[in-house]
Amino acid sequence: MHHNLLTTYTFLADARRSYHTKSCQNSRTEARSLILEVLETDIVDVTSTIKGVADALAQHLHPGKVKTSKPPKFRSLSIHTSMWKKLYTTVDDAKGIATLINLVAQSCHIDALNLKHFSHIAKSISIDGSQTAEAALEEVNRALDVFRDGFLPSMTGYAYFNTSSAALDLLLRPGVAKNLMMISLPPMEDLQLGAQALVGLAFDVDARQECFRALLENIPKEALNGILDFLTTFKNYAPVMPEACNLSKSLVRCFTDILDVLSATPNGLLHSTRFLNPQDDSGPSAALFNMWKLMTKSFSVILKCTPTWATYFETAEMVVWMRDALIFGRVMLATWRVIEKAANFREATAVRDTRRLSPIGKQMANGLQEVLLELSRWLGLTDEELLHQSFALLTSLLASFNDAWLSPHDETTKKLRRFIDSARQKKDDPRQWNSRLDPTRLLTLEAALDEFEDVVEIVPPPAPAPAPHVAPKANVLPVPTKEKKKEKVQRSLTSLKKPQYIKDRDQQKIQADIVVPTFRKSSTAVVPAKPAVGPFPSSTSGPQFDEASVPQTASSSSDSESESESEDEEQSEMPCKNVSRARMKSATPPFDSIPTSGIFIGQH
Repeated sequence: MHHNLLTTYTFLADARRSYHTKSCQNSRTEARSLILEVLETDIVDVTSTIKGVADALAQHLHPGKVKTSKPPKFRSLSIHTSMWKKLYTTVDDAKGIATLINLVAQSCHIDALNLKHFSHIAKSISIDGSQTAEAALEEVNRALDVFRDGFLPSMTGYAYFNTSSAALDLLLRPGVAKNLMMISLPPMEDLQLGAQALVGLAFDVDARQECFRALLENIPKEALNGILDFLTTFKNYAPVMPEACNLSKSLVRCFTDILDVLSATPNGLLHSTRFLNPQDDSGPSAALFNMWKLMTKSFSVILKCTPTWATYFETAEMVVWMRDALIFGRVMLATWRVIEKAANFREATAVRDTRRLSPIGKQMANGLQEVLLELSRWLGLTDEELLHQSFALLTSLLASFNDAWLSPHDETTKKLRRFIDSARQKKDDPRQWNSRLDPTRLLTLEAALDEFEDVVEIVPPPAPAPAPHVAPKANVLPVPTKEKKKEKVQRSLTSLKKPQYIKDRDQQKIQADIVVPTFRKSSTAVVPAKPAVGPFPSSTSGPQFDEASVPQTASSSSDSESESESEDEEQSEMPCKNVSRARMKSATPPFDSIPTSGIFIGQH
């Protein structure tokens, strides 16, 4: 009863007008601090209980992998339900609405928990022995409902009774825009609609993407801080939970919109100097690198954890949002050079080469290295469309590294090489397959990896040194040209005279040893050999010639001429890159012959 009166006295506008003296204002400030402390304690207790139960489950499922000095425990949970309900029914002004937004933002990332995912430890007892894990999680779900049940009515009620200027003043209060951005990103529809109601009233916008643009364009620092806080919370929360599919689904969809708002051509905010504000050391340009780092880390967490999360859901449920995750990955890859350029906007000496990376760009690429490593897990997908999109994203990442003069980490390269070898060795036994990639895509992946290993630097040959000038002597005859030399040789062959000291028998032997090459038009058509039976030719290295079939000439004059011509051709040649060619094995069995029971191969 007392806390209800205290809440009314503190947050109700009529009560504040009735008690407007200085002493009353001081007492209301103290009461407000006390109420906020109690309600924030409820939020901390909920998050602590969730973490304790999740740690206990992880230790039960993976006893050897979880390293902890003490066995994970959780406390029983009890929250102040009546105080929360009274707060929602009492608040009716901008200051009270800002308080509600701040409280809800602290737990907006927590979705309702599925008790089936914690069935292994449902009967575990809390530290004080008053609750089982199942009862504590049921109390968590009830607490989450209490935290949020009045949020949408409070936001829409404020928007209905106030003007756009009042809503703008509310958003400009410290922390309000940041918290609204955080509340707009989780999957709970009531939270998203409540945040959009206030942003829509302040900036006359409706859709989710329009609200993101309005917050980023008009209150950029607060909006970006909200993005950074949400990503930080996600990367710490998602890996410790049995599954976070709904939260991940909302993240990839919202951040696809955010990247479009930032990087789209020509109206993306990153193309605006006014938005980047390079003179401000804490402006948007300075925050972009941190946003990219957290964004790639969050995407890596999704790629890494999805095979584990998939065991709790049917394939059809997973396919829908996993497709959205791959779309987000392609959008992120397509915009990273735009973000790099904007992040370097404050650096006058930053490298602006379209291929060379700046120092910030090299650090941004490290995030993509982790994405590439974790994306290799998705090559074991059984859904053909998702497998195709995963393979396309992986090869696009490799191509981007090649264009930027970067190489994948050795760990990633070795893992992909082992994957290719394993897929080829087990092709005869579909039950042992680790991928549904066909031989053509395996060859494409191998060729993409070869691009980073068979690198030959092309160096032009040095320019020939100029010949020294020598004055011609008076009695030296000019050197005959090539045509004159050939004519002289032919004439000497036809009119060869016998010296007086050579006998007739020796003269006949000399003439018999001289071979004159002749050229004739062949009357037999050359028929190309039939290709080898199979899906691919056995060799793709080009035609080969048998050395025994090449005609040899005994004439010293023709040998010298061919050597001189080959030297001219060799000077014009330059070294080139050698790419290894892998030979294809037998054809792949049809996909429906592969026994699988989940969305990833090997999942049961």
